[in-house]
Amino acid sequence: MNPNAPPPLATAAVAPSPVLAAPPDPVDQAASDIVSWLKDYGGVTFFIGGAASGESSQTPPRSYEITRELLKKLHLAPDEGKDALLPPLDFAATYFAVGNDEPMLEQTVIRLIQSRSEAIPATHQRLAELVPHIKQIPPPRGRLAFKQLIFTTNLDLMIERAFIKAGIEFTRIVQHRSDTRVHVTEYRDIPREVPTSGFSGIDSYLRGRRAEPRSSDAVVLDNLKDPILYKFRGSEDIGDSCVLTSPQCFEFAKAVLRGHIVPEGIESVLSNTRLVFLGCGLLDHDVRLTHHTILSEPLKSSHQKYLVQLPPEQDSQDPYRHMELGIWNRIKETGVERRIKTVEARSDDFLNLLREKLQP
Repeated sequence: MNPNAPPPLATAAVAPSPVLAAPPDPVDQAASDIVSWLKDYGGVTFFIGGAASGESSQTPPRSYEITRELLKKLHLAPDEGKDALLPPLDFAATYFAVGNDEPMLEQTVIRLIQSRSEAIPATHQRLAELVPHIKQIPPPRGRLAFKQLIFTTNLDLMIERAFIKAGIEFTRIVQHRSDTRVHVTEYRDIPREVPTSGFSGIDSYLRGRRAEPRSSDAVVLDNLKDPILYKFRGSEDIGDSCVLTSPQCFEFAKAVLRGHIVPEGIESVLSNTRLVFLGCGLLDHDVRLTHHTILSEPLKSSHQKYLVQLPPEQDSQDPYRHMELGIWNRIKETGVERRIKTVEARSDDFLNLLREKLQP
């Protein structure tokens, strides 16, 4: 070594690059928020819309499929395809009723639903698996316990079938479109001999339980079996109950807004629980009907609401969703203004995630 050589330059220490934490997954975050709310405060209402049936020839048709079938019978249907514009279902139903009559319209829609009700949709199965876990959560100390409410605008019997198949006791309330009566049926002590391999045994059991007409004012939720299935637009098995045409929607909306048609306890649950929309879109005709009637006040609450829906490009079979492609971000922003968080996921996957987070 040369003694006259200059000393080596010191090497500056290089600080390690900070490891940036991955942003939380928004779907997982929404599920965690709902589970925390259930444990700390209790009370989540699930809304089931037409898109919860999925895309299958064995599950009930979605709104656009019913619209297209009604227009076909009137020889007004446009060419099939995602680019074909379709009027809302209530408009198509109005034209069909004018060309025929309202009883024929209801019968036609019900036959179409029944011809496609061969398998329980995945969303309904996941809901039937989730409900028992929610019922096991101890009620929050010092807080009112609200009934578990499942609110649906669908006319089919798929939720009833899913619950009976899973052995879940529940109460069904069917809203009637034109008077203050509701039809109440409690499904308690479901016999083990009800065959669940097919629907014939389940349907026989459902038909065998008498739907009791009651005045809306006389319905007290505290006296009814939990969970409560509330069918806002009628049901396929209750004659003249279905809200389909635009005039029916207008008359029904007026009746709801005047009061004394919806059981008071239903509105109380909606105002005091978090709302989770499954298979619904903010622009769907049935969601708009609920928005301007029974949900007008609950949507103003400070409670967070969740809209679980795939982005339109992942739901390409539905022409209504195709029209949302260019305005999807604006639709989500409109929801945020009402404290509605859009969760871009399949409904059945999201319910399964909730169940996994609730399991010990």
